Amino acid sequence: MNNYTITIVNYKIDITSPSKVSLLNILNRSGMNIPSYCAGRGVCGKCKVRFIDPIPTPTKAEEKLLSNKEIQNGIRLACQHFVNSNISLELSEKFDFDIFIKVNQNHRRKSNTLGIAIDLGTTTIYMRAIDLESRDWLFEAMSLNPLIMFGADVVSRMTWIIEKNKGAFFSRQLFGKISSILVSGISKLNYRPQIRKMVIVGNNPMMHLLLNLDISKLAFAPYESPYLHKPTRFDSKKYGFDENFEIFIPPSIGGFIGSDFSAVLYFLEDSLFHKRGAVIDLGTNGEMGIWNKNGVFVTSTAAGPAFEGMKIAHGMVAIDGAIESFKINNTFHIKTVGNTKPKGICGSGLIDILSEFLKNNFIHKNGRINSKFSDENDRILIFDDPTDPIYLYQKDIREIQLSKAAISAALRVLSEESGITLDNIEDFFLAGNFGNTMNIENAVTVGLLPKIKKERFKLIGNAALKGAVKFCLDERSGIDFLKNIDERLKHVRLENDEKFIETFVEMMKF
Repeated sequence: MNNYTITIVNYKIDITSPSKVSLLNILNRSGMNIPSYCAGRGVCGKCKVRFIDPIPTPTKAEEKLLSNKEIQNGIRLACQHFVNSNISLELSEKFDFDIFIKVNQNHRRKSNTLGIAIDLGTTTIYMRAIDLESRDWLFEAMSLNPLIMFGADVVSRMTWIIEKNKGAFFSRQLFGKISSILVSGISKLNYRPQIRKMVIVGNNPMMHLLLNLDISKLAFAPYESPYLHKPTRFDSKKYGFDENFEIFIPPSIGGFIGSDFSAVLYFLEDSLFHKRGAVIDLGTNGEMGIWNKNGVFVTSTAAGPAFEGMKIAHGMVAIDGAIESFKINNTFHIKTVGNTKPKGICGSGLIDILSEFLKNNFIHKNGRINSKFSDENDRILIFDDPTDPIYLYQKDIREIQLSKAAISAALRVLSEESGITLDNIEDFFLAGNFGNTMNIENAVTVGLLPKIKKERFKLIGNAALKGAVKFCLDERSGIDFLKNIDERLKHVRLENDEKFIETFVEMMKF
């Protein structure tokens, strides 16, 4: 059997493939996170790639699902073609990597010196610029993490590094994106500031990818790396920035709990220990803590990117056009971010949809779609549009079940380990941008959150980014804070915890 080379030209990557293999399958097996919401049946039209050489003749499915302009530009569906020669492709059509910027029109400018805080997430990158004199924020920005191209989860990305030696490449991609966000944000200001400091927080795997550190210790049990346990500082020019400033990374906690959760705890500094409390950072890597006056117990679980719109057929991050709330009252009532035409579904919208579907028997407690409300493709129509209809697929529901089961099972194990029952939690903080817009009652209905009084939940937004801002303004206090709680902090590991596995299976049901 002949082997052929697939060249991803815009990422300078070569993939070797045997002949007569589906292009979609070989790309996905190689770690490229190609959307394939209809399981490669050629009906969703999402697995777009751009052929450079050779450009194949479009199939009937492509003539139906692609525009004439797309076909002329070499856009094809990966599921429609098999590898029978060397191929050159571009994958830049897959994801929207636009940078979304919000400028504070009321900021009080007192100096030209900026501090930059960054939350480097598995799915998204958030940035906030602060005037270091007035302490006001100047702009906030968000973009998708460019490494999504190499898998929606960190495990897929670590596999790329271990098998294909792409560590330096990944680091350049991340710093390049951070630089692009920074340049775009500064271009919105009416003056040229001087960057004094940058603070970057993120989970441990993402920070290892950023700095091109040896990730092998995190890829295998006991999932513990010797790096980043102490405050880390380095010069910006080392990683390609034109300006000279210090980059600071707060210490991580251990395992998959990184500097992002350290930043969350620093942000919650005044709330720790005084009451019985808990916090969940609802992201791709779900980190959480529970505490009383004696100490804080922390853990992390692979929640997956579903709550951030990834691995969902018509999922998207919470930008204009994303369905953010949903209600059934004789008909479907939809509200989108920006009150624009629906383009997809973000995390809070997914929770609302599932809750309403459960209440109205569109789906069963085991997550199976009621056949009365689905079509032959095992999906439910959410928004009817002649060109861009929005569906919720059975596969999407399974993704949400996996995510919510991981979070709720981890929280239950953490409660048992700490001896702090969930009923006794006085303040329950929900961190993350998804958590900031979530309907609490609906999240309880689907089993993501425990059944405690609504008023105990506190939505605190992107606490990792806010903690990074706090480090930017007062680094020394942050380091002292983490040193002081170190002896009162216990890291609960779930990797081989049989109780967690049993509880996870139990929590899959709604």
